[in-house]
Amino acid sequence: MTAREPRYPLALPEAPQRWSERTVRLATPGGRDRVAGYRLVEPLDASGAPLADAPTVLAVHGLRGDRHGLDLIARCLPGARIVVPDLPGHGVSEVLPGAHDLDAYVSFLDRLVTALGLDGGSGPEASGGLAMLGHSFGSIVAAAFARRHPERLRALVLVNPVSSPALRGPRAALSWATEAYYVAGAALPRAVGEPLLRSRAVVDLVSSAMTCTRSAQVRDFIRAEHRARFAGFADRRSLLDSYRAATRHHAAEDAHALAVPTLLIAGARDDVSPVAAQEALAAAAPDARLVVIAGSGHLLHYEEPAAVAEHARDFLAERGLLAAHESGATDREGTPA
Repeated sequence: MTAREPRYPLALPEAPQRWSERTVRLATPGGRDRVAGYRLVEPLDASGAPLADAPTVLAVHGLRGDRHGLDLIARCLPGARIVVPDLPGHGVSEVLPGAHDLDAYVSFLDRLVTALGLDGGSGPEASGGLAMLGHSFGSIVAAAFARRHPERLRALVLVNPVSSPALRGPRAALSWATEAYYVAGAALPRAVGEPLLRSRAVVDLVSSAMTCTRSAQVRDFIRAEHRARFAGFADRRSLLDSYRAATRHHAAEDAHALAVPTLLIAGARDDVSPVAAQEALAAAAPDARLVVIAGSGHLLHYEEPAAVAEHARDFLAERGLLAAHESGATDREGTPA
């Protein structure tokens, strides 16, 4: 993996992998082709060559994130080829010509899977089977993709899935207030609106509110990550669109139609989407399982990446996508619910 800052302060399992940054041009309805950026993590054999026919995990980042956000989980998933795209308007992926709503994000992933050959078709990243992983807002997009294109996936992993409506319930007032912030940032003159949306003080406030770990080093890492990534949006319109997509949808919509085998990984202290909402989703979906990791909240990909990866790997192994986990490789903390 290419060295970069900030560096994660805790030890993680190491696996032979090759990391690279790539782009692809995707045909976009109603406009010119758009550049999509993605990070590719390839598992290597003993000779240092990429494993042939490795299964692929297409990992979808959360709101205001980019392809870097799921690095820690990727490091802990040996044996899988991992593709982490920048969603449109994030990282190096260009904005779309129309609204950045849930349909647009699902269509983007559908075109990306086809262009790269991720589900067994022809393409530069053709693989031996496709699973999808989504974190937070990425869980909403991944679940919608799985409902609409179940034939393309063999498994689905949702980390900190947003499983209840953000604009209703105990967090509704905060969600509406946050939308007002994004609306103001988009409507104000650029010289005022952009600094508001990129404000380090706001980023630090949000980061602190979502972080549950007791480790000061991990807290510092999370804050540095959020400072580095949250300012990377392409424009204010697409950012407002993405927030509205995140708050007007949730992963539990039409759960009965979620035909893909699904693993839900929740944090016991997640107040963005509490465990009760995850339990309801697991009960409503035809083939879903819930694991709850104690002591963590909505940032499992930062606070407990090794545990998340181990649960995901065991689940994918059950579906014949990865080799079974060797006991003792990591210390896992999680309780099936």
